[in-house]
Amino acid sequence: MFIKSLEGGGAERVFVNLVNFFSNEGYKTDIVLMHAKGEYLGLLPSSVNIVDLHAGNIFSAIYQLIKYLRRSTPDVMLSTLIPTNIVAILARLLSRRKFKLYLREANTLSHQMLDRPLIRRILLTRLIRMLYPLAEGYVGISRIVSKDLSNFINVPESKIATIYNPCDISRIEQMAQEDISHKWLSNAGPKVIIGVGRLTHQKDFATLIKAFALVRKEIDARLIILGKGEEEKNLTQLIANLHIQDSVELLGFKQNPYAFIAKSSLFVLPSIYEGASNVILEAMACGTPLVCTDCPGANAEILNYGEFGTLVPVGDIEAMAIAIIKALDHKYDKEFIKLRAKDFLLEKIAPQYLKVLGVRDANED
Repeated sequence: MFIKSLEGGGAERVFVNLVNFFSNEGYKTDIVLMHAKGEYLGLLPSSVNIVDLHAGNIFSAIYQLIKYLRRSTPDVMLSTLIPTNIVAILARLLSRRKFKLYLREANTLSHQMLDRPLIRRILLTRLIRMLYPLAEGYVGISRIVSKDLSNFINVPESKIATIYNPCDISRIEQMAQEDISHKWLSNAGPKVIIGVGRLTHQKDFATLIKAFALVRKEIDARLIILGKGEEEKNLTQLIANLHIQDSVELLGFKQNPYAFIAKSSLFVLPSIYEGASNVILEAMACGTPLVCTDCPGANAEILNYGEFGTLVPVGDIEAMAIAIIKALDHKYDKEFIKLRAKDFLLEKIAPQYLKVLGVRDANED
């Protein structure tokens, strides 16, 4: 299992869930990291071998991964995210070791490229189209991601398995019971809207904050956003410009976001594009009602096109505000929402990876 680090993100969370499952099932698993750092490191079991490449840059990562592959040739490698996927392909070529390599794509590549500066976009597009087809197979985390990947790198869809992200529901339910001391999250407190994710352009928390400013004119509500990222300064300034500092808090990354989500009145995901958002699954596992953008990605698929949550157009501040107000005024069946999360149980999803990777039963001689 190869990934840059275990800092708090969706792909990192998925890899930790998968590694834990594989290890518990008896599979000898290495997790290879360009940098052995991140909030999720402590969640790995002792049975997993953590390999730190101590890579300061891409070239160093390729060199160190080659050394690892020559020392310990795996049967199969699963890599995720663009930079590590490229490193994995080049390192396998240069190591001259034979093993199966599968690439997991977490977002629609076409939209990811639009998020890059022009020169970087051109370079990455050429590298991806040249190198990605050298892998044995691929995992797209939603139907739209798989279709986009097929078109982008010109490989048949038959080589791409669609596997949704796994959700460790029992762990989420347990952590959701944890007591948290926050003045807004008490039974007698105001209605609380929560957003969770990296503070990046893709997640578009600016639209949520602007929509919330409209909501505040109608309802005495509060907004909590969990996550960190390069947009934090801009979002803080936006909150000040809208004069809503008394009702919005950016609380940074939380090791246990579930206790916050479960005690909130509504979860909102305002993303511009998504592969298949982990946090939607986690919010459903907590039984928290959802409002999400109908963006390129799996939001609509996961919510079954509006059956399990409200979908709004990307970047539409007014539509999001109206949906939030309606959702806060509606009584939801939490058990019905939780039922949908069970379609993505870790115990259902992880075996699909093993089947795609062609890994034999760990208990066979």
